[in-house]
Amino acid sequence: MRDSRWPAGTSVAIRVLVLILCTILGVSSVALCACGDGRETAADVLSQTLQNSWPGDTLVMGAYAGEPLEWRVLARDETNGRTLLITEYVVEDIAYQEGGGSTTWAACTLRTWLNGDFILDTFSADEQRFLTETMLVTADNPTYHTQGGTVAYDRVFCLSVEELQQYFLCMPERQTPATAHALEAGVSEFSGGAHWWSRSPGRHQDNIAYVTPGGNIDLFGINVGREDYMGVRPAMWVLWKPAE
Repeated sequence: MRDSRWPAGTSVAIRVLVLILCTILGVSSVALCACGDGRETAADVLSQTLQNSWPGDTLVMGAYAGEPLEWRVLARDETNGRTLLITEYVVEDIAYQEGGGSTTWAACTLRTWLNGDFILDTFSADEQRFLTETMLVTADNPTYHTQGGTVAYDRVFCLSVEELQQYFLCMPERQTPATAHALEAGVSEFSGGAHWWSRSPGRHQDNIAYVTPGGNIDLFGINVGREDYMGVRPAMWVLWKPAE
C-alpha cells in the first residue's frame, strides 16, 4: 500500500532522513514536512494526510518513547469526516488492570492511561485537536457471556473482539511485532508477533481476550494484571479537520 504521508516521488533516502530528523527533534514527521511554500501549517498537512489516506495505508502522527509513532488506517467515515487508526506495532508493556481483580473496559487502568498520560506524552497540542471522543459499546464475551460492562466515551482505546474481526480479516493481518521500546519494557515476541490486548472480557471477569503472537483471538483471555509480556496497540478515531 502507498504510504500517504509522503508526496508522490519522494525518494526512500529523503523519507529516512525526515524520520531521523523527527527522532532528533522530538516531533512528528507530519509537523516536519509542513514546509511547502511556508503557508501550510502542521495541522494543514496532517488534515490533508488524513483525508487522502485509505484502509491499509500508514502514516505518522505523534511520537512515543522518543520515536515517531506509525499508525495504520483501518477505516474511513465519510459522513463524519474521520479516520480510524491503530498503531502499526505494539508500543508498550502494560497491564489491563494494575493489581488485577475483576474489571471491565470502562473501569480499567489501561483505559485511564490511554486517555491521560499516553495522549499527553504522544501528541502535541495541535495534534490533540484531531482526536475525537467515541462512544464505545463493549459486548459480552461471545462464547462465555462474561459481561462487557457499561458504555464508555474515549479518545483512545483498544479494539473489541468484534472490531478485531471486522477490521482484520485473517490472523496474519493481526500479527504484528513490538517496538524496541516495548520489547525492552517487557513485551515478548514469538515468531515475529507479540501479544496485545483487546478491550473485551475473557472467560472470567478478571480475564481479557487478547491477540496471540500468531494473530489468533484468544477468547478465554488472560489475567488482567499480567504485564510481563502483554502489550497494547492503541486505536483512535481522528477528525480530518481539527476541532476549533
